[in-house]
Amino acid sequence: MEVKAADKPTTKVWLYKIIDQDTNIDKKLNSEDGTIGYLSDLSGKNLQQITPNNTRIISWVVVPSENAIFIKIIKDSDNDKKFTKEDKTNFVKVNLDKIGMGIEIISDQIEQELKSYVFQ
Repeated sequence: MEVKAADKPTTKVWLYKIIDQDTNIDKKLNSEDGTIGYLSDLSGKNLQQITPNNTRIISWVVVPSENAIFIKIIKDSDNDKKFTKEDKTNFVKVNLDKIGMGIEIISDQIEQELKSYVFQ
């Protein structure tokens, strides 16, 4: 992917969705397992994990004005080894100026605060 933000050099990276663990413990690596996001430079070097373990990437969007990628993930939040509609979704922001593990947009603390307002 190529990201061009105003007044900044163009950022070019590869985004990978990799199944690297048998998250549902069925002795197969397939589409029922988690997919972890990684970024590398165009040569394929400097591979960096950008989404947490035990998650699956749903979608992503590049936001050039933020020089970032926002990735929608689902977590196996009920620890049943499956990704279902009962599991929590979240968004991870990955800063392309300093590539590393993305930061979840809605922290556990913010989620609890939101629930306290909704379920009062």
